[in-house]
Amino acid sequence: MRKIKFYIKIFVLKILSSNNLFLKLYLFYFKFTYNKRFRSEKYAHSVKSVIKKNLIPLCENELAKYKNISILDFGCGPDIFNSVFLYSKFKNKIKLDFTDKFEKLNFNIVNKSFQYFFKKNSKEEAEKFFRNNTYSKADIHNMFLDKFYNIIFTVYVIELFTIKELNKFFKNIKNKFNYCIIICDFSDIYFIDQWDKKDDLLKFNKLGYSETLFNFSNNEINFQNRLRFNDFYELFLKNGYEIVEAIRCDVLNKKLNDNYFDNKIYKNFKIHKKFKTYKYEDLFTPKGVFIIKNLN
Repeated sequence: MRKIKFYIKIFVLKILSSNNLFLKLYLFYFKFTYNKRFRSEKYAHSVKSVIKKNLIPLCENELAKYKNISILDFGCGPDIFNSVFLYSKFKNKIKLDFTDKFEKLNFNIVNKSFQYFFKKNSKEEAEKFFRNNTYSKADIHNMFLDKFYNIIFTVYVIELFTIKELNKFFKNIKNKFNYCIIICDFSDIYFIDQWDKKDDLLKFNKLGYSETLFNFSNNEINFQNRLRFNDFYELFLKNGYEIVEAIRCDVLNKKLNDNYFDNKIYKNFKIHKKFKTYKYEDLFTPKGVFIIKNLN
């Protein structure tokens, strides 16, 4: 049934994205219904966990050297959840810029994030937050930074770029930060309805698509690449960055233990021939964290 829904969805999205009027109607519907959406408690906990283990220590490390630090949340999402989480930890010790493709933020959604982290005084904290921190719309595929940041971070964003866009992005931000932390989800975006299940056999379904089907499934509304853990590792190196840490994570963003891949639940999974030389652990790592910095 999930595969049937996939074929129906990619066909409908292809039609919608091929007609400007249909695309506008879809985007209007998407915007209209967004205030009814908020990440589940389990999803929120998994994101908080990976930020707490990887991004917050970086912030503390920078704050040990500087009184205040500047941070860019690239592709912040409509709820700016991750930026609000950082603010709840560091308040005015950090100056946050956060950017995405939206013309402006929907405060019905944003307020849910403040209510999540500040139970009693969410309105007051939101007002304080926006006095010192700034949202701006940006073409995240072609953004050029004109200022320096202590830390740039992005969560579940660069999996939605083409390789050309990725190379351009990492060229554009070069020498504009002390550390950049990239948190990736390697799953098929059409099958994230069971994102928290380790043994979901459709989680990596895109690895089996022919080039024709994969290209057809991508459109102006939904796009994803098929880069794996090792591909991103090589991409950072080729763009002249030092990899401080590269961490394989499970579906809940917990660091994989040594025997995670022993059961090889995907050993009979049919993959496209372009992935035949890939190691099992590179193909089927669910999520990953990369911390990079500029070469000295």
